[in-house]
Formats: sequence, C-alpha cells, structure tokens
Amino acid sequence: MFDNDQRKIGSKHRGVTVSDIRRLKEEVKSGEVEILILAVPGLVAQSVVDEAIKAGIKAILNFAPVQLKVPEGVYLRNENMSMELEYLSFALVNNHNQRRRTAKKKP
Repeated sequence: MFDNDQRKIGSKHRGVTVSDIRRLKEEVKSGEVEILILAVPGLVAQSVVDEAIKAGIKAILNFAPVQLKVPEGVYLRNENMSMELEYLSFALVNNHNQRRRTAKKKP
C-alpha cells in the first residue's frame, strides 16, 4: 500500500504497512508488488498509473472515477463503484416491489 501523505506513511492498515509512493519503483522491481489497485482522485489517477507502468506494473484494478490509458501489455480492469451501487439499489427496490405484488395476490 502506497500513499503520498506523510501522516499515513509508516502506519499499518489491516496489517499492511503504508509505504511512501516514491518507493513504488523500488518495490515493483524487487517483485514485492505485481498488481496496482488504484484508489485515488480522478485528477491524479493517470499520472499515478503512468509512474506505476514506468516502474514495471503490468496489471491495474482501477477504482478511480476516470478512464485510464495504458499501453498494450498492461492489463486494466475498471470498477465503477457508483454503477455497482446503482445496480444493487435497483435490485433491492425491484425485489421489494416484487414481494409486495406477490403478497397482494395471496388470498
């Protein structure tokens, strides 16, 4: 886990130490990091990805709310949390409405 916030660097999150983002290249080269899970503001996402790719990252799971550009040979998956929440909300509402309609039909 990497961050640029000096208050977080060195702390632990669920047993994982937060490293300085400036060490990304070093840790990728050492084989300690293979997949980048990106959860940063959209404004900085592409620049973080560009640096990670320069460091050697070949797989990225993107949670940032932007479409990223990566070169051929880099695997990218985009997760859109708002779309997933919308889907789940829709499913809950429809399930609730379905149960209500079914309950009205019973004698």
